[in-house]
Amino acid sequence: MKDNHRKTLKLIFALIMGIIGGLFYFPAYSHGTEDADHPERRPVSVLVNQVGYEVNGEKITVVQLRDTLNVEPGQNFQLTNKSGKIVFSGNLVSQGRINGGDSGDWGAHCWYGDFSRFNMKGEYQVRIKVGNETYNSLYFNIGQNLIFSETIVPAAHFFWFQRCGYEVPGLHAACHMDDAKIPDTSGGGYRNAIGGWHDAGDFNKYATISCRTVYALLTVARGVSKHGMVKKSRKEILDEGLWGAEWLYKMWQPGKGIIFQEVWNSYDYWGIPDKETDNQVGTADDRPFRGEGPSAMTAAALAAAAHATGRPEYREAAEDLWEGAVKSASSYPEDVWVKTSGGVADHGEDIEGRLVRRTADLLLADLELEALTGEDKYFDNAQTCVELLVREQKADGLWPSDIYSRTVLQGVPPASLALYVRAHPGTKTSENAKNALRLWMKRIIQLTNNPFNIIPWAEGVFFNPDIKDYWYVGQNSQYLSNAWALYLAAPLLREAKATLLADRQVDWILGVNPYGLCMMEGKGKFNSPFYLHRWGANEIRGSVPGAIPNGFCRKNSEKDQPYYDLYNPPRTVSYHTSEPWEPHNAFYILAVLARVENQDRK
Repeated sequence: MKDNHRKTLKLIFALIMGIIGGLFYFPAYSHGTEDADHPERRPVSVLVNQVGYEVNGEKITVVQLRDTLNVEPGQNFQLTNKSGKIVFSGNLVSQGRINGGDSGDWGAHCWYGDFSRFNMKGEYQVRIKVGNETYNSLYFNIGQNLIFSETIVPAAHFFWFQRCGYEVPGLHAACHMDDAKIPDTSGGGYRNAIGGWHDAGDFNKYATISCRTVYALLTVARGVSKHGMVKKSRKEILDEGLWGAEWLYKMWQPGKGIIFQEVWNSYDYWGIPDKETDNQVGTADDRPFRGEGPSAMTAAALAAAAHATGRPEYREAAEDLWEGAVKSASSYPEDVWVKTSGGVADHGEDIEGRLVRRTADLLLADLELEALTGEDKYFDNAQTCVELLVREQKADGLWPSDIYSRTVLQGVPPASLALYVRAHPGTKTSENAKNALRLWMKRIIQLTNNPFNIIPWAEGVFFNPDIKDYWYVGQNSQYLSNAWALYLAAPLLREAKATLLADRQVDWILGVNPYGLCMMEGKGKFNSPFYLHRWGANEIRGSVPGAIPNGFCRKNSEKDQPYYDLYNPPRTVSYHTSEPWEPHNAFYILAVLARVENQDRK
């Protein structure tokens, strides 16, 4: 990450492409949904993963016909190469519609085309006929370990663009060099909290979220060496994880078993981040800490950092935070993130949901610290966590969740159980965990019986209905955290359906969605025209390479239909759909690592 000259050239190129992209997108998407080619109105969409498919994996296209056509496609589809030659033919199979006939109907009928049997590397598109008209998908590739090789590095490199306290050439100078002020309620004064990542399109920093990023980056860095990644890329991912770990270490309160949870200065500032404060410690504009409390996930992240570096201070911090998390696991009354970040609306499962979230995080910390130290107490506590998660599992196979857990962390409990089974196969506790995973898997298979095989918000409800809540965002982390869990569970349960469903969540991100939108900036053929980033008012699209935005939301409170904001000018674009956010990229790289590990086992 030190080669600034190379980074500068790379960034200049990315920004030029962003300007070109902005000029391309803006005229086509400036007049609202009246546009004939608006994705909601496009009569026929042949939807594919715009990055591509694995040679020996499942390959599915979804064909979407709007009701305005009142016609069905032909019975067959073709795969054509770059020269237009037909290389494969298959049958289109009706998949029905979503929310057929009710107020949430998506206004279209869908068909599947399965070309999994075709295994020739190359670049292709899907072709279908509707009446006398021919329709083609965007081009995509078929290759070996394609999703891993094409996307995991940009997905991880996204965090470099989010760095705080660091010059990002072409975007901003070193910023927030005066973080952070300790509130008088916590003793007052100043503590060095320079570094970390801007969490999203805003410039606040959340340790309770960045700990997942550190865990993801360091997990990937230690797992990719056998998957064909060059050493240079692996080192960049490792360095990025350690950049975040160093900031988490600064947020630790030694001997107390807790962290400062946030460096937060509202959402009011729009502009270049290095101009938000004067970067001088001790002046009135120093940003404050907000919130403090235990964090098992930070213990897991710092244990991973200790494993990667051998630094004893990271181990000390991880062990202290683990102790604090264990002591508070059943008694800590309120989730601090909810308390301090705007107030997410309560619902009936909030208390149990927070207990499940903390327990799953503690299980991840147990596994990291056991691998680091070999001490039995971490194994013993891991068994306790597994038993609690098994008890808390509902009869339908899911776990109670508060609204934040459901939107962002839904896959973490089953993923933590799968990692326990992988670490401790054959034990009684492991068998109990596998039984819980089987029940969860059965429920996920039931819930995903829809044309996109996407995991809905709840049974019969695709998108969060609480649209009037303060905190209402797209559900890409819900899909990607579940994809991570599905990929981990698939080989343990010997359930091929799990891999297919995980692939479908990734396909949704990369283009198989009702708008045909590839939700990773710089990949695929159709990216978000705008992103919510608050820097550089003259930067047209607000984009940085590798960014994954929040994603589709409910169109409105009455209609359970997908919506993504393509139209508003830069800087007022909807944060609900179009804001990049740490967890999406973190869960994406965890899912893609688990995916390639499964492929290598075959």
